[in-house]
Amino acid sequence: MNELQPSQTTETTPQLDVETLKQQLLQEVMGSLSTSQQQEVFSKNQNESISAAQAVYGDSYEQKLRESAKDFGMSDEDIIKEAQANPKRFKKLFGLDKQPKTTYNPSNSVSGFTQKKETGLDFSRGFNDRTRVNTAVDNYRKIAEKQGVKLDF
Repeated sequence: MNELQPSQTTETTPQLDVETLKQQLLQEVMGSLSTSQQQEVFSKNQNESISAAQAVYGDSYEQKLRESAKDFGMSDEDIIKEAQANPKRFKKLFGLDKQPKTTYNPSNSVSGFTQKKETGLDFSRGFNDRTRVNTAVDNYRKIAEKQGVKLDF
């Protein structure tokens, strides 16, 4: 016996566009905020974004952002809107999320540690209480002499 099998329909799940979804959620949240609250959030986001650009590019951050934005076909207004909307995405878009290069200035010493100045003080502990006390007294005398005071014990 042949039964008719119902035709099976296959539904395809559309791909989820995460960025569009984020924008929709952002608009939904921002729509529930008052205008002054929105401006406060935009201002905070923009400050965070611009501070990141300044940290990486220094004083020429505007020029560098414009050069990068030109590659994306963005205007100055687009840069500002992106900075206000999402600082994390702004940093990623303009390559600001990478660690800035740290410049190390070598010290004068060969080992990399700063050189000690000779103080003339003795920091050895001594073998017994008497030598420890004598060493401490000598150190106090040297310190006092540097300050212009003469100690007599």
